[in-house]
Amino acid sequence: MDPLRVLLADDHPLFRSGLRALLGAVPETTVVGEATTGEEAVAL
Repeated sequence: MDPLRVLLADDHPLFRSGLRALLGAVPETTVVGEATTGEEAVAL
């Protein structure tokens, strides 16, 4: 099975950092990017 690719989008850097660390512990996931707004996420 292919890994789940995740794009984190939240305006709080601490929340994004914590979520990235949490997802980093899950071998089936790969965080492919981060955005601070919904518009930025769509652009990625």
